Order: sequence, then C-alpha cells, then structure tokens
Amino acid sequence: MSYLNLSILAASSALISVACLLGFQFYFARQRQRRFDSFELIPNILMTRFPLLFVGQPRSLFHLSGDFLELPIYLQEHGYKVEEIEIQHSRNDVATLLRLLDTSRQPVHLIVSDTFADAAYDVAFDGHANLATLTMIGDLFHSKRRTDLRPTRRPIFERPDLRPSIVANTFFTEEIALKHMVSLAEFDLR
Repeated sequence: MSYLNLSILAASSALISVACLLGFQFYFARQRQRRFDSFELIPNILMTRFPLLFVGQPRSLFHLSGDFLELPIYLQEHGYKVEEIEIQHSRNDVATLLRLLDTSRQPVHLIVSDTFADAAYDVAFDGHANLATLTMIGDLFHSKRRTDLRPTRRPIFERPDLRPSIVANTFFTEEIALKHMVSLAEFDLR
C-alpha cells in the first residue's frame, strides 16, 4: 500500500468518525427535543426570588449540547428566570465567577458544573453579596474543598443527581431539578 493510499484511507476514516460522532449528537439532541412535544406543563406557584445562573463550559464540536443540555430550557418553561453562561476553564475561575457576580444587578442562585465546583466553592466561602445559593452539579468527588471544616458564608447544595443524561427519554432528571428549585424558593422565603 502506498503512502498516498494510506493517507487517503486515514483521512476518510477520520471524516467518517467525526460525521458519526456528530450524527449521534444530533440524533440524541433531536430525541431529547421530541420529549417537549409530549410535554405537559404543571403549574408551579413557588418561584425563586432571584434568577438562576447556570455556568458551564463552552460548547464545542464534541460537546454540542453543553453541560446542562435542556435543563435551563425546562426550568424556563416552568416560569423561572434562567440565564446560561459558558466560560472557558482556566486558573482564574474564581476571578471570572466574581466578575459575573459583580455585573449582576441582583443576587442569583448560582448553578455550576463540576468543572467550576472548586472555584464556586471559594466564592461561596468568601460570601459574595450577589450569591444567594450555590448548587454544584456532577461528579464532585475530586473536589479538594470537601475537607474544609469551616462553614461557608453562602449555602451550598451538592446535587450530582441533577446531571442531565444525553440519552434521556423522560423528564426524570428535570423533575428532580424542579423539586430542587422549589426548595431554593422555600429557602428564599426564610
């Protein structure tokens, strides 16, 4: 086999792999969107006083749906004020989160993926004025802050069960998230 044939074969297999990967992502996204066709909206009277701010990683070729999939859309459908922000993970995550909170006009319920858990924990520990509560979603076992003995100045909720699934065909995770948002609203009433 010549070098040219080998190069063509490698390039075509790479293109086929990327096309299959994108095809699967679009297929699962379409399946998740179809759930909304049979969606029955249940009225919810207990809303959070402050908006929900989702902070996750930017979407990319291999991460098209983002960290939270349709969870923010589901909560918006239920009447919550939701904002989703995608930031690049870096060593200055604490400073980035502080800038986001500083630009907010009112306190927010911050919801972060496991990538930003340590930085968000530091922000909650310091007790920023625009941070009402912090909810961390995902695999949090790697968090170095779990061993701190001092209490944080803002309440923290670790909810790995709120991690959406790319192959979900029901609203089970979103319903758990809705119950958590109701508990945040009850916390706001204190």
